[in-house]
Amino acid sequence: MEVLNEVCPQAEEWQIRKELYALEVDEEVLWRPFETLSNGEQTKVLLAALFLNEGHFLLIDEPTNHLDTHGRQIVSEYLRKKKGFILVSHDRCFLDGCVDHILSLNRSNIEVQSGTFSAFLQNFEQQQRLEEAQNESLKKDIRRLSQSAKRTQGWSDRVEASKTGAADKGYIGHKSAKMMKRAKSIEARQQKAIEQKSGLLKNRERDIRMKSTSVGPHRDDICFMTNDLDIRKFGSQGQQRTAALSLKLSEIELVKEIIKDTPILLLDDVLSELDKHRQNYLLDSIRDVQTLITCTGLDDFVNHRFSINKILYVKQGEVKVLNESKI
Repeated sequence: MEVLNEVCPQAEEWQIRKELYALEVDEEVLWRPFETLSNGEQTKVLLAALFLNEGHFLLIDEPTNHLDTHGRQIVSEYLRKKKGFILVSHDRCFLDGCVDHILSLNRSNIEVQSGTFSAFLQNFEQQQRLEEAQNESLKKDIRRLSQSAKRTQGWSDRVEASKTGAADKGYIGHKSAKMMKRAKSIEARQQKAIEQKSGLLKNRERDIRMKSTSVGPHRDDICFMTNDLDIRKFGSQGQQRTAALSLKLSEIELVKEIIKDTPILLLDDVLSELDKHRQNYLLDSIRDVQTLITCTGLDDFVNHRFSINKILYVKQGEVKVLNESKI
């Protein structure tokens, strides 16, 4: 009882008995010196005491080390009914029986996946197979680019060496420079492939669980510059909004060219951070585009600038259609 009083001083005796009963520990251990208990009994008693400390988030490290098969099953069933703890164990069956989330410590981050350890392991192994196949493809591409760069570099060196004794050294030098430029281009492609491979290896486990790809052109950052300054860092809210809108308007033209039709444009509270000049430019640009605009209120400016076909009014989760007499 002395150890229990130290670990959970606020617990009542009936609460301790209840927890020990759930762990199938005989109550007589309460009156025995702690050091006389078996390792399995000590583990169970300490678990019971720790969970009696309300408001604590427990870190439980390898609780099955001194438990037999039956004891592991008892502790697994006990932990299944508990909340608010992190469990570290190498026993897969034990983990499957008492956890509902897996905390994964990856190379570059920490992730939480819902489910058992077996489900996590299946996803992990599937991701590894996928990444290994992609890595092999990348390695072949890197070898091919490397050989091509060496071959092109050799051509450039031979052309440069042929300048000695040549009648037209200017032509030979121009040809050499052209070959060198091509070699540099191939070298840049090779470096990009290497960086892509490094990105894949950086966190092999993540993509398949997140159901997304963390490497590729869709992850590239688009930087807008004005007077050689990054708008995201040095631009006003209006300038940042204008840059984003310019990109969207460009996408409209691109989509129209590809599908031979005009897409629908969705703008979310777009006018609030634009001055009058930018508002006028935007509204003139989308006059012939079917547009859905969200805003917090209708003002005279919007009413007079648009031919409004329909207004949807949202209040407390309900959507109402306002007729023209209410506009």
